[in-house]
Amino acid sequence: MFPLAVAGGTGPWRPFAVLTLGEALDGPDPDVRFDAVRHPPPQLVADGPMALFRAPAYAAAREGRAAARGEPAGR
Repeated sequence: MFPLAVAGGTGPWRPFAVLTLGEALDGPDPDVRFDAVRHPPPQLVADGPMALFRAPAYAAAREGRAAARGEPAGR
């Protein structure tokens, strides 16, 4: 079990979830993507200097995945 926590700026860390790992599944992993810009976790807001890089980084990742699949950008 791994506790997950968040802190805003220089504020204290607040736990918001626990990650529990189970046994490995057979077969390949599904192609799952997490986009914290389009789908931020509830009540969590990007904060600090790195937040400025998040939106462009996620947009570039979306465009790269679309290009790799031969799809138009912006989907």
